[in-house]
Amino acid sequence: MPQRFVPAVFLGGGTSKGLFFQAKDLPADPEHRDRVLLAALGSPDPFGRQLDGMGGGLSSAVGAFAVDQGLCPRTDGPAMVRIHNTNTGGLIHARFAVRGGCAETRGELAIPGVAGTGAPIRLDFLDPGGARTGRLLPTGRPVDEVALDRCTARPGR
Repeated sequence: MPQRFVPAVFLGGGTSKGLFFQAKDLPADPEHRDRVLLAALGSPDPFGRQLDGMGGGLSSAVGAFAVDQGLCPRTDGPAMVRIHNTNTGGLIHARFAVRGGCAETRGELAIPGVAGTGAPIRLDFLDPGGARTGRLLPTGRPVDEVALDRCTARPGR
């Protein structure tokens, strides 16, 4: 198979970072597409560190990427981009500032453990409960009591 270059953007968003692609640049075949995406991230990695690739598959920057790439153009000022989370089927609203047609990166937001400051990105998860279980609380109750047999609950038994 010949080597193929795929355009991508590496973008930070708060404490996370992400590698973003446009669908039009990826293979149409789902299996081939998934191999390209996994290779770009350095996965699978039996050590869980994703050192051979960009790593870090989580990011709040997807809305900023969409604006910066012209996929969701926004006027300057406060912006909201609606995101469909394909893992859970849920919807997320990303809210951030736009200046000069691009997501603002400079700002006074400081996050403990992250050097420097930047512009805030607010994520509103719409109806977040039960994406996998069908309900907010897995058992449907806010409190569950578990009875243990004292003989089998002791360490060493």
